[in-house]
Amino acid sequence: MSHETLQSNLEVEIRFSADPAGLEVAARSDLLRAAAVEPAEELVSTYFDTPSRALRRDGVALRLRAQGSGAALAQLKCAHGDGYDPFAQQEIEAPAAGDAPDLSAFPSDVAQRLAQTIGEEPLSPQFTTFIQRSVRRLSRGGAEIEVAFDEGTIVAGGRKTPLRRLELELKSGPIAELYALACELAQAAPLRLEATTKADLGFQLAEGTSARPAKADKLAFAQDATVDDVTALILGSALSQFFTNMA
Repeated sequence: MSHETLQSNLEVEIRFSADPAGLEVAARSDLLRAAAVEPAEELVSTYFDTPSRALRRDGVALRLRAQGSGAALAQLKCAHGDGYDPFAQQEIEAPAAGDAPDLSAFPSDVAQRLAQTIGEEPLSPQFTTFIQRSVRRLSRGGAEIEVAFDEGTIVAGGRKTPLRRLELELKSGPIAELYALACELAQAAPLRLEATTKADLGFQLAEGTSARPAKADKLAFAQDATVDDVTALILGSALSQFFTNMA
């Protein structure tokens, strides 16, 4: 699937994992003292793919999310641009009425690309996450940042594993403020920077596997690429590989 042309919202998010004590230290940090606290909510998300994992192979996560008493949503996430920014994803949402995502509810170009990726294979549930989420909204330096504390479980067949995350998402404003907050929280609380997404963890659980080392990509450069373009692509690829293997 060519991700560059998908109609979507750009999601910029930094993820941390922690034990319960670490999340509590972060929640009590003075860095979040001025944040507006929202009521906790339960998120139940079921992820779908084909028997051959066609979407996963293509870097796409497709899920159906029920959020409190609100209407369910079909959500699709995939890499942004060249895919070398570990904190940026494209996110596309569509209304959902049944027990499985309706691909036709997505914009036509997205639905067409999904159909091409899936082919004749059926979509079926792969795993489900049950998350209790507490959200705080912080304004700093002209930026609006959502701070989400997630605690719950991933369930795949007869397997399950706990999930504890702190996620920082930039809603608006300068991205530098998101990075600054992440660095400050990492110094204030015992947090671990995470490269893996919930989808990554869920598929590892479903398949009974663990994270594999990331290898360097074979890069392709456009004929009209400038020195800056080539340098940015090389550095982006190297940093992405380093970050994935570090986390």
